[in-house]
Amino acid sequence: MLEPKKDLILKLPIDNRNLKGHYRWPFFIKIIMDINESFKSALERVQSLDTRPSNENLLKIYGLYKQATEGEIKEDRPGGFDFKAIVKYDSWASLRGMSKEDAMKSYIDLVDLLSK
Repeated sequence: MLEPKKDLILKLPIDNRNLKGHYRWPFFIKIIMDINESFKSALERVQSLDTRPSNENLLKIYGLYKQATEGEIKEDRPGGFDFKAIVKYDSWASLRGMSKEDAMKSYIDLVDLLSK
């Protein structure tokens, strides 16, 4: 996973009016850094939840984690009688088309909801 360094913001030009698009680069990179930091925090918090999440929520956590860290699923669907692998595959495959950043945000939101 791409992890920008904190000092990267200081090295970017302050006057970036010539850049195309409607984002100011230092601001945009800071948002990405905040998402990465929040995602790392959610990864730690999910390990110490008071109660075990339901199977449905565990599958959501798994799928969002895989989408956020690896992106689109590239493997074939497991066959045979490995039902656990099939369900995990389906959970991840259901997130096709979701960006890594959106998966991180959804993962963070789900962990926040489960933490309450």
